[in-house]
Amino acid sequence: MWHVSFFSLALEFVAAQSRIMRQCAGCHPCLKPIIHHESDKVLDWPKECGFILVLSKSTDFIRAVCTRSSIAPSTYEGSSSIKSAKRVLGDWVVNKRLELPCVIRDNLTRFKSHPFGDFFESRLLSVIDWIDLEMKRHTQLGDANESRVLVVYTGGTIGMLSGEKGYSPLPGYLSEHLRSQPRFHDPASKSLCSNSRSVDAFRSWQSLVSLTSPPSSSSTASSLKTSPRSQPLSSSEDEANHSHGNQLKVNTETGIKWFDCLVMPECQEHAKIRYVVLEYEKLIDSSEIETWDYLKICHSIRSNYHLFDGFVILHGTDTMSYTASALSFLLENLGKSVILTGAQVPLSCPRNDAVENLLGALQIAGTYLIPEVSLYFNHCLWRGNRTVKFSSVGFDAFKSWNFEPLVKVGCNVEVRWDLISKPVERQPFRVHNAMCENVAVLRMFPSITPASVRAFLASPIQGIVLETFGAGNAPRKPELLKAFKEAADRGVVILNVTQCAKGTVSSDLYETGRTLAEVGIIGGRDMTTECALAKLGYLLSKPELTPEKIRNLLREPLRGELTPPVRAQFEPQPLEDRLSWLVKKMTYLQALNFPSSYPPLKTFPPELLVETATGSTAQESGSTYQIVGVDLASSESFQAEQDHAERRLLPLLLSSAASREEPILKQLLEISGGQIEAYGLLNHRSPAGLGQTALHLAAFHGRLANVELLLDHGASVHVRDDCGHTALYYAMIKRHKLCVDVLKKAGAHLADFEICDSPIWLETDEPYYS
Repeated sequence: MWHVSFFSLALEFVAAQSRIMRQCAGCHPCLKPIIHHESDKVLDWPKECGFILVLSKSTDFIRAVCTRSSIAPSTYEGSSSIKSAKRVLGDWVVNKRLELPCVIRDNLTRFKSHPFGDFFESRLLSVIDWIDLEMKRHTQLGDANESRVLVVYTGGTIGMLSGEKGYSPLPGYLSEHLRSQPRFHDPASKSLCSNSRSVDAFRSWQSLVSLTSPPSSSSTASSLKTSPRSQPLSSSEDEANHSHGNQLKVNTETGIKWFDCLVMPECQEHAKIRYVVLEYEKLIDSSEIETWDYLKICHSIRSNYHLFDGFVILHGTDTMSYTASALSFLLENLGKSVILTGAQVPLSCPRNDAVENLLGALQIAGTYLIPEVSLYFNHCLWRGNRTVKFSSVGFDAFKSWNFEPLVKVGCNVEVRWDLISKPVERQPFRVHNAMCENVAVLRMFPSITPASVRAFLASPIQGIVLETFGAGNAPRKPELLKAFKEAADRGVVILNVTQCAKGTVSSDLYETGRTLAEVGIIGGRDMTTECALAKLGYLLSKPELTPEKIRNLLREPLRGELTPPVRAQFEPQPLEDRLSWLVKKMTYLQALNFPSSYPPLKTFPPELLVETATGSTAQESGSTYQIVGVDLASSESFQAEQDHAERRLLPLLLSSAASREEPILKQLLEISGGQIEAYGLLNHRSPAGLGQTALHLAAFHGRLANVELLLDHGASVHVRDDCGHTALYYAMIKRHKLCVDVLKKAGAHLADFEICDSPIWLETDEPYYS
């Protein structure tokens, strides 16, 4: 608990015209401690700092004097210093979740008794009311380094209870169950679950519990009185919860509502995850799902897209692959994670798979930016439109036979960044609001009659998925082929997929397959039946597309749903050449940071050169490996060291190049683009500074060409840094209007807590969120 008094809070405002804080690590915004002080006397504040905030924890009296260069006085030209400092104070206070206003009011008597009390009291009183307003305005963020996830509960086994007629969903049960479990909800990190990371943590928790725990009878009574509530709060309670970040805003079918949020225990592997369960009024069994339900889920995502960082859809397992495939097409230009999950055994059973599936989906949605519709089940995250349900009894219920998982969760979380889809076009997120329902699946079988096929292809059928044998083969009966050709000629689109679980349709491999292609049947390669059905319904619902155009699009991967024909791949440069180029460019950029009077060393100093037995120097004779006679070409250890060096240098050079006008960024993406993609470095949050990506830095410095280049290579506009801001925010506060326009066209938006009447925003009549 943070206590605020004269010795733990001091504010000093200096002239707004002064330039505050050096810019570090490529001149990107930073929030860093600049002084630590143990005494209780008033500090002499550094005059180069425009704002000082001193905090201390009651047990340690550690002063952390912090400031933010992301909101510099130059941003407030012509404004008063008090206004600048108040803006920084409010933003910083809310990010750290300090309840300053009420605590300051309780401690004002201490200020009056101090010699400098009047000085500080006058300044504190002038901002107390303003801080109240700022905290309410910023509650959508809570902590700066946290993710917000919307859990859409549509129904399914995961939230069912056993009744007289078997398992059925019960409204309100899922949220109450999750709130009662510390692994799903532990906002204050006071549970045993959150204090089991070390012996010391457990002993501290144990001693605290033994001192504060009431008798068992009163504990029971207390638990009954404070049971979680699912009903709307009163107006006064509602306002109090808004101001303290206990609720999150959600757009529902009936309008905006505030929901009690749940907070997962903090973990070193991921940011704090705050989530809300949006439970549909009518919970359905997935076997009864219809096209309208797909559109309803899409509407929930679209209306809350600017409020949350990721989405988890709780769904029944029977038709989960169908829904995942449909959503993958309906959600166009998706830039955030949408993960479907469920369970074979409900949460209400002691032994179940629901806990792991929901925990994994929440952690991935709140930690990694995977802009796809995916499906998480049994420790694997699959591309949704590649999955099929293959088991009705096992926990390993889903497989993707023709595509590897995007993420594997074990002792480590292994993300295959090279498999994750990149943005195809620079367009904002939108939802396609229709799906053609005049589509069906026709499974070939021996002795199938032409009459039954003609009846199946009769109006109003507009498209069918034809499940054929093996690599795309079917009987070559003349009447059967004639029925297919007649349907294709009148505009029916026929898509050929294999009945096999694994494999692809190769229309040119067998004569029977070629015959089907000649009558107008399109080969679907390795698409699943579930995906083929969804893709047909999606394309046929677009009135601007002709049947011929639809047939061409069926051959192309729109959402990674099929494997395209193997094309000639670009051969990367040898690792040694790439590494040499990286070092050369790093040296060049480092030289730009040195003053002219301190040129960087271009060669080794003579005293560092060690002579070898032959009289040559170590620099001349090569590396240590060569000196001891190791064959570098075959040395696995040397190759591993080179790989490690490249992996460490790439993010440094990427960040540095993104913030400059030099052509190095383009060269870097051409030379090491494959490695950057494989390591997921375009959206990598740097551990230095505040966790900005290359796009953050390019936007902050107004490098329009670099912004466009990064976007074209798949950089996401939705990644937030440790302060909770995207690249759009920094482009706006620096007034780089061209960068703002490009980012906005690519789908960037501001969060609610960033939209205010502060002068840092560009003057525009158009909102920066959709």
